[in-house]
Amino acid sequence: MRDDRHTEGIDVAQPRRLSWTAGAALVIVGGILAWWVKTAPPPATPSLATLEDMGHLVSMRVNVADIIEFNEPRAVGVPLTDYEIQYAATNVVLIAKGDCSLATDLRLAKQESVDTDARRFTLALPSPRVLGARVNHAAPDKGGSRLYRVEDQKLEMFIPDRSNMTKAIEGAYRKAEERVRAACTAADVVAQAKKNTEDVLRRLYRATGWDVSFKWL
Repeated sequence: MRDDRHTEGIDVAQPRRLSWTAGAALVIVGGILAWWVKTAPPPATPSLATLEDMGHLVSMRVNVADIIEFNEPRAVGVPLTDYEIQYAATNVVLIAKGDCSLATDLRLAKQESVDTDARRFTLALPSPRVLGARVNHAAPDKGGSRLYRVEDQKLEMFIPDRSNMTKAIEGAYRKAEERVRAACTAADVVAQAKKNTEDVLRRLYRATGWDVSFKWL
């Protein structure tokens, strides 16, 4: 059956909107770690033990809002050919909201170019990776995604089997999750995640008397 809602006033081709925050928690963690290491005697060489204990350092969370259009067709094949004839379809427009996190695996950190006299060294780090990407399935009034339109096309409205509608909705959510993940791997987002990570680790090592520069692998 056709959904009575309409699409006037909404542009399904408009670009996604996204925002990101470094997170106050990240700053607090860096401050606490810096205070903690100040209480210990300055090490002769920079230590990686604290980094290994930290594991994954989440340095960026990306909030994504996007409009997803997905079409699930029904078709029959033409005998003796590779062609298909579409006779029905379900079209879905989803106002998707989601988020993802970028994290650096500090267990893979390595020291390079250690200058003990100048107390300076280079820390090689793996590039931040997507730690989790999700579409928000909460109710729309609680900040979740919303099905704006579910529309039967051609002969779909006369077909009692509603499995095609289910496939269309599932397909729209899959596409939304792909968009969320893609937003989290954009070059400017990854660059900001690297900067946030460097800021925390620089404060950490500065508190122990070491000057650190970074090399991203």
